Amino acid sequence: MRGLGPLTADDVRRLGLPEGAVGDAYDRLLHLLDDVDEPAPPGGRRAVPVDAVVDPVVGLDLAAARLVLAGLDLGTLSAAPAPRPEATRG
Repeated sequence: MRGLGPLTADDVRRLGLPEGAVGDAYDRLLHLLDDVDEPAPPGGRRAVPVDAVVDPVVGLDLAAARLVLAGLDLGTLSAAPAPRPEATRG
């Protein structure tokens, strides 16, 4: 799982993923195991736009993509795309 789906802190912020998503799939597994005894955050995990999970899995086979997505510990996926700035008309 080392080297699978690596994400930097900048990637995580840009994609709107949880802070614990930094690193590769192995790092995320360790993070999830560290948090197993912690209570769920108030209000649960926030929804993540589907667009946010595309970049980390591009080019991966199905099994690898599943490992990467499982490690992101996503709450729910929002079917709506991530908000984009409105284009201005001239």
